[in-house]
Amino acid sequence: MKIQYIGHSGFLVTLESCSLLFDYYTGTLPELSENGPLYIFASHRHQDHFNPDIFSFSEMTERVEYILSCDIKLNGHFFRKYPQAVKLQEQGRLHSLRADEKYVIDKLEIDTIKSTDEGVAFLVSVPREQIKVYHAGDLNWWIWPEDTKQEYHNMTAMFEHSVGRLAQLLQDDAVDAAFLPLDPRQEQYKFCGMEYYLEHIPVKHVFPMHCWGRYKIIPEFLETHRGRYPETVIHTITERGQCDEI
Repeated sequence: MKIQYIGHSGFLVTLESCSLLFDYYTGTLPELSENGPLYIFASHRHQDHFNPDIFSFSEMTERVEYILSCDIKLNGHFFRKYPQAVKLQEQGRLHSLRADEKYVIDKLEIDTIKSTDEGVAFLVSVPREQIKVYHAGDLNWWIWPEDTKQEYHNMTAMFEHSVGRLAQLLQDDAVDAAFLPLDPRQEQYKFCGMEYYLEHIPVKHVFPMHCWGRYKIIPEFLETHRGRYPETVIHTITERGQCDEI
């Protein structure tokens, strides 16, 4: 499995049988593998996770499917705004996924998990290769220094519930690659979401994301958590375009 960081929360996962592109919004799209179809995911409508330029990627290959959270509403306004998507809809290559559902799309099995912000997180299984990939989107423990006690408790309950659903879906199986938020804007709470994920979800490889280009937060996390997660490799990202083989 090859994983290329494109920017912010955008990653390209290249497998033997297919490629998975998650939450592209900026950066240079790398050369695509010809080994199989391309599946393009958008976890929600925020502009740092969904860029309509993805619809032009269908010109690179005919074997492409678009898998969008249902908060990106595929209505008349959408198709007038993004006419490139009309043909994709007619061809059945545009999929709208609700939260907390299971889908089978072509070669993929996809479970969606309700986000603590907008949209969904994706747990993607590729049965042919016995690989599981998790992209959190904006499913994170979004607690902030200025939160009231009620806001803190509401967010905590939502996050614990969603991560609990992920744990139930896995049934003790490990995620091969997980893309998890690590956002420095949360100040003293910036590590909380990552810590909770790693304490409750078995993960082989983690790729921190949503760092807003402040990549030094990753070695800071590694230094302060040295030896704490021996079963997990946490990858350090330093620049766009970085590739890792796992």
